[in-house]
Amino acid sequence: MTNKKKNMVGRRSFIRGASAAALGSVAIGASAALTVAGSANSGKTHGFDYDVIVIGGGFAGITASRDLMQQGLDTVVFEARNRLGGRTFTADFGGHKVELGGTWIHWFQPHVWAEVNKYGLELSEMIPPQEEAASVLVDGKPQVSPLLEKAELIMALFDKIFPDARLIWERPYDQSYRWDHLIQREPLTMRQRLDELDITSEEIAIAESVISTMAHATLDDASYVEMARWYAAAGWNFFDLLDTTGRYMFKDGTISLINAMVADGGQEVRLSTVVEKVEQKTDHVIVTTEDGQTITARALVNTIPMNVLADVEFKPALSSLKMQASAERHCAAGVKVYAEVKGHHNKILGLGRDTEEVSMWLTYKELENSTLFMGFGPKADALDPNDTEAVQASLRKHLPKADVIASTGYQWTLDPFSKGTYCSYRPGQLKRFGKEMTRHEGRILMGSGDHGEGWRGFIDGAIARGSKVAQDTAKLLRDEV
Repeated sequence: MTNKKKNMVGRRSFIRGASAAALGSVAIGASAALTVAGSANSGKTHGFDYDVIVIGGGFAGITASRDLMQQGLDTVVFEARNRLGGRTFTADFGGHKVELGGTWIHWFQPHVWAEVNKYGLELSEMIPPQEEAASVLVDGKPQVSPLLEKAELIMALFDKIFPDARLIWERPYDQSYRWDHLIQREPLTMRQRLDELDITSEEIAIAESVISTMAHATLDDASYVEMARWYAAAGWNFFDLLDTTGRYMFKDGTISLINAMVADGGQEVRLSTVVEKVEQKTDHVIVTTEDGQTITARALVNTIPMNVLADVEFKPALSSLKMQASAERHCAAGVKVYAEVKGHHNKILGLGRDTEEVSMWLTYKELENSTLFMGFGPKADALDPNDTEAVQASLRKHLPKADVIASTGYQWTLDPFSKGTYCSYRPGQLKRFGKEMTRHEGRILMGSGDHGEGWRGFIDGAIARGSKVAQDTAKLLRDEV
């Protein structure tokens, strides 16, 4: 047994216990997502097991596999985890449904919104932000005032931070449109951008809180161009950005859309299936799984996250640029934490600098006798979300009397099939890797939601990328007939 093989076994062992380690529970709807392909098995008519193998059961992979099935191509999904959803994760926390990964959607995100309408899925809504108090940690001390009193200051601040967002991201779904302007700004970190401005200590704390939450990283690692993309995609307006990225959710969890897509597509899904090697031949691909199975197909859709792409062996090897990108990793390596607190409290938006373990706290949901709060921190290794005492100490900086009953979160940086949260490029990575990461290599078609246009790194971006790679795959195979 090779060292790599031993490592893969360790990865599987991690996943078997991951849900229990995070919550003492399992993902909602995982077993419900399993189906058997209902197509005419056209892959077998070509002498192979399938037409298409899709690696990855997140939104990109499930979208691609559904669309391929609906074009008559026999498709199977291999998912390394024991559940579907990728870096979305609907789970149970003390009897309450929570999202440990990607969560929010909006009509400004056209691809996911179309899916919501298609399947008639119900949404729920977080507490509107105008009801909240803004608690801003300035020199370690909270300054509390109604959020609406801060509205004009905050809107002006973010217009000041991103004055050229409309120029460099005039079309957020077409980065090539202003490419020359974009790459001129691309080496800039968010720390460097704030250092260019003459702003107060309070404004610095507000900016660092929001931006470190967006990037899921410190401002030293966050890219100005990346954050400007968010701002542009939400209409170049701070409060529309809050609305777009933190208000509307699936009533029955993100898994409800995954399940609807699988039921609609009828694709075969294999959970707990770790891909070890992909070999590309003249007219087919061969996939070898950790347990020694070999499966053939006419093409393969690769939705493996950027940070773990190098962990799978490809023969011939994928490009050196793709491997370099995977080795560097994107910068999003933060933490998302839920805390259940005794009693009811004033609704808050707690803001702090990126040196805080949790740089943003917000009221998530009021329960019968308690309140759920949600927090985001830029460094996963700075806070164990399951350490109730540490979580309480952070929340008490904004709510001094908070009595945390329980806390939870999922440590995505330790998950061997993600090694980070949603994709947020470091400064310079878009220019060097952005186009390369979507470039197909023969029968290996690149479909990760980490790459693409618009709301890249979001559920919407994953669906968009999955849909596009399905079109490319279908065209490749049609042209061969």
